[in-house]
Amino acid sequence: MVLFICSTPYHIYNAVSLVNTIYSDSEKDLYILDHSASNYEIYLNLKGEKIFDNILFLRTKNLTGGGSSIPLIRYYNSFKHLLNSRYVTNQIFNDKVYDSIFISSPDIPSQLIYYFYKNKTNATQLFMYEDGTFAYSYFDFQFNFFKKLFIKVIFGRDIMNEHTGVYVYRPEFLQTNKMVKINKLPSINKKDINIKNLLNKIMNYQDSYQRELDKPYIFFDQAFQFNSSMNRGKQLLQFIITKTESDKVTVKLHPRTVKSTYENLCKVTNLPIPFELFELNNEVEEKVLISISSTACLNPKIVYDEEPYVILLFKLLDNSIQQPLNSTFYDIVFKVKNSYRDINKFFIPETIEELENILNVLESNKE
Repeated sequence: MVLFICSTPYHIYNAVSLVNTIYSDSEKDLYILDHSASNYEIYLNLKGEKIFDNILFLRTKNLTGGGSSIPLIRYYNSFKHLLNSRYVTNQIFNDKVYDSIFISSPDIPSQLIYYFYKNKTNATQLFMYEDGTFAYSYFDFQFNFFKKLFIKVIFGRDIMNEHTGVYVYRPEFLQTNKMVKINKLPSINKKDINIKNLLNKIMNYQDSYQRELDKPYIFFDQAFQFNSSMNRGKQLLQFIITKTESDKVTVKLHPRTVKSTYENLCKVTNLPIPFELFELNNEVEEKVLISISSTACLNPKIVYDEEPYVILLFKLLDNSIQQPLNSTFYDIVFKVKNSYRDINKFFIPETIEELENILNVLESNKE
């Protein structure tokens, strides 16, 4: 028996890919956490399908700290809820034993659920499955001091040492010293009408979404922690618009963005689906995908082996802002770039002048 734990629509997207291929003959359950606004609607849609044997929707958001931006307050809030373990265990199946549990993130709710079942039988195996570019640096991830202390007090173990294997779309991009088996997550065939219709139904895809991203340039907003990063992103977008015209650019808001800072600059959309689902239904290879460091720019190649134009702007940030982008992020970016059949479609400008030249070339090619 297999259990999938999902906290975002993209996790659900990848879980469906796994259960329709490798785990099609297994008994499988799904726990959807309330970490994304559209998760409950997806949960209701999934209940009407025969993909999973059992599906539960778990309210665990306050285990992540209640939304505070102050780390100590987040840990304090989480600790209060974790002291009453029945808060979570009352929501899940207590009488089941799982052979394998799949998570995409080492977040507190996923750890709590995993250890609940692991403590019932040591035979339970833990697997990680794709969560965008984070999956390829998953085992290099380091919790900060306070979170390490918090996890040690709560669980007494390091979940990074618990994994048996991983499933990712591009195994050749993942390198780790951990003794885990790296497996290929089967890519979804864009020509498979059945799986396309299934995913569209589950995630409420509408044909009108095509018009939401019909401009040649798509700028991906990101939910940055620091205002300095957000402000620099807006400045770079303004520069891009001066070189391409505002009616050629669409900003796709990040799902966690509460309000738009781009409304008066160009077209803005808050598309309520993973960009990977948009790609499944539309051609993107002639579009120009732009962001500071968004996974959305890399996933067309990673998931579908498609090659849109990509401009990543992270080298145009101040050094102090760049610092959170660690070496493992740079590593996956350059692996994706070097895997392009046409490497001239992938750009990482280091100066504003270089960005201007790139935009001038792209504009001349589109005339």
